Amino acid sequence: LMKRVSFPITGTYLESAVALPPSQCHAWFPGNPCLYDVEFQVSKDGKVYDLDQSYFGFNQIKIKDGYLFFNGKKRYPRFTLYQGYDPKTGLTITPEQALRDIKLNKQMGFNGFRIHQKVESEVFYYLCDREGLYTDLEMPSAQSYTPVGMKQALDTWGILVRDHVGHPSLCAYVPFNESWGLPNLSNNPEQVQVLEDAYAMAKRIDDTLPVVSNDGWQNAKTDLLCVHNYDADVNALKPFLE
Repeated sequence: LMKRVSFPITGTYLESAVALPPSQCHAWFPGNPCLYDVEFQVSKDGKVYDLDQSYFGFNQIKIKDGYLFFNGKKRYPRFTLYQGYDPKTGLTITPEQALRDIKLNKQMGFNGFRIHQKVESEVFYYLCDREGLYTDLEMPSAQSYTPVGMKQALDTWGILVRDHVGHPSLCAYVPFNESWGLPNLSNNPEQVQVLEDAYAMAKRIDDTLPVVSNDGWQNAKTDLLCVHNYDADVNALKPFLE
């Protein structure tokens, strides 16, 4: 047991800091995915009226001098693009299939999944937390642009970010991919504003992680500039890797 603390409930919202013993605090890394169990109880006069259990891990993501630092160490993200569909049915995979994919990905030397154009289940993110694999949160893209559709997309984006805050495996938020749904960013200020609004919304909810406003192509405000280069000849890509 690291710590036990009690707080009086004086309203509908309570926020308080809890100091933990530094000697027992270990950083979360893929090679050492250290997690800490948490139990919450609501009690009165010695009787427990409600109980909930959760967990957390220590994973700090910083950008410094053009590099990503994970818990103070410069690391290169070696991610595979992950869509997570059952090859036979096309449906979302089971937890058992997800666990198999996570372990195979690590065995091949990768340290993360770039979740692509879908929102994985909480069970999936839990497994990545437990097994030690970096992930991101990416919102599925629209096929075309409409103001009403983008308003709905931004509303959904806020819910997605809020619901996934706290996963130690999570290292970036990605609201859009390759300008899908936003085809005229170069000459349409309204579409550029959508990117900036999505960036700002994620930062308001969780300012601890970087945001990639439009992965792979044009960008407005963004923390990471990601460029998608595709070529069958590995030598053609070498200049981008040096």
